[in-house]
Amino acid sequence: MAFATYSVTELSEIPAAVEAFAGQIGFLTGTLDGDIFIQHPTYAGAKRFTFRAGAQGSGSGYQEHGFVTLRDDTGAPLRDLPGAVFASPKFNVTGEANVAALQVQKPTALRLFGNCDTTAPDAGNSWIAGVVEYGFNLYRHFYAGYIDKLTSFGGGEVVTGSSCWNADNSTSSSRRFDDASVSLLPFSMKNNWVEGLGGGVFIDHPGNAVPYRTFYSSSSISEFDPAFSGFGERCVLGGYMDSINTGYVNVAKSPFSGEQILVPINLYIGQRVADNQYFQAIGAPHGVRMVHIEDLEPGVTVPVGSAQWQIFPVFSKSSSASMPRNGPNSSGYRFPNSNSSLYLGMAYRMDD
Repeated sequence: MAFATYSVTELSEIPAAVEAFAGQIGFLTGTLDGDIFIQHPTYAGAKRFTFRAGAQGSGSGYQEHGFVTLRDDTGAPLRDLPGAVFASPKFNVTGEANVAALQVQKPTALRLFGNCDTTAPDAGNSWIAGVVEYGFNLYRHFYAGYIDKLTSFGGGEVVTGSSCWNADNSTSSSRRFDDASVSLLPFSMKNNWVEGLGGGVFIDHPGNAVPYRTFYSSSSISEFDPAFSGFGERCVLGGYMDSINTGYVNVAKSPFSGEQILVPINLYIGQRVADNQYFQAIGAPHGVRMVHIEDLEPGVTVPVGSAQWQIFPVFSKSSSASMPRNGPNSSGYRFPNSNSSLYLGMAYRMDD
């Protein structure tokens, strides 16, 4: 495994940094329709992970986004969907209803983690994760890699990202960090607002009718049962707020032993048998875990056995679970002046 830190001042610098890092650890790299791509060098049928980043919109609608998309060998997306997004924070810094009050935060560093395993018959332990830092205690995440399969199937590629409060809401004065309407959490079916923006997993198997399954559900959590019943054949879940692994994170503190508990992101798909929809475990992505960070500082490195893991908040560590909107109740300008992800963090393995 490898770890590197790059100094960046614009989101648009990230794809080139990913290309350089990926090439150093053994991935094939190149360009595809203007995007940077990386590809496993020996895994038969390996898909291409493409990266792009830049500005969109103007005036109060201005945003800076990065996207990670899974594509086939022809360059086409596996489904006609947007890529997994990681969006720079956008704040109303003065509380006024004008464009000057709205500021998209600029990145200061990019931390990349990853490995390229060519010893296994498939992609093995191969992945790249990125943490975009916007000064201390403000972050975005993205991931492109493979899951550790529990059963035999082709593919196994997975992409995801994170975003928070990158859209205006003219009525609500405050929302929780885990509200699906305002936050996109990594690997989470519950927490994203447009199919594809949360990423997904490619599963090539005769029993899987929709090979590229997404971290997405079209209904709220109050309607989870009917949503999963009707959407289970095309979704994948396992991130925070998807219930299965959430409880492990919430209680993952061990002060009596001084040890840190890192929670694997076990992924599940819907599997229909006759009229019943079941959960089926497919594996967990390599090199990444969820972690409770109440007693940890952003960016800290912790040992787990012989391995080192670096830990960051999903958005920003805060004692408050909510983020107030800043500015008057005027559409187009009601953005927060900070982010929060409470004590939810992500841990990335730095070495073998």
